Amino acid sequence: GLTDDKIASQAHLLGRDPETIERNYQRLSQLGLKDDKIASQAQLLGRDPETIERNYQALSKLGLKDDKIASQAHLLGRDPETIERNYQALSK
Repeated sequence: GLTDDKIASQAHLLGRDPETIERNYQRLSQLGLKDDKIASQAQLLGRDPETIERNYQALSKLGLKDDKIASQAHLLGRDPETIERNYQALSK
């Protein structure tokens, strides 16, 4: 569902392994992201699948529900240590 403009802006995805893109798409779909949300966060399709899963687990442990994670999907591609550090800082 990516438009030509989105593909052009995320051209690095053209060089990624199609299986990685498919695995990430399936996982993001399982988390409740709709196709338009995945398209708007297309950079996640090219991320390391283990990073997405690790961040999902970390966000879940912090108490975020799947619908909240889906609404803030960009967090799945962030550095997990930064997420934890920011969570601790905000908790204080």
